[in-house]
Amino acid sequence: MVRGMIGAIIGFIVIEIDTVSNIAIASRKDAMDLRAGLELSKLKVNDTVRVRIIAVGVKHIIVELYGKGYYKSR
Repeated sequence: MVRGMIGAIIGFIVIEIDTVSNIAIASRKDAMDLRAGLELSKLKVNDTVRVRIIAVGVKHIIVELYGKGYYKSR
C-alpha cells in the first residue's frame, strides 16, 4: 500500500516532536478531521469534488471525502 502512495500528497498534523531521537509523531486522522471541518461547510449542491472510491456494488458506491465515508445508492 505504501509503495502505491509514493509521490502522493498526504496531509498530517505534527502532534509531538522528540528532539533526542529526532522523530516527529503526526496524525493523519487529526489532519483529515480539520480539513473536513474547514472544507465540507463550503460545499454546495452540484459542486464537483475529488473522492477516493472505497467500494462499488451493483446498487451502491462507498467513497471517502476528507477522511469521511459516504454511501450512495443508485
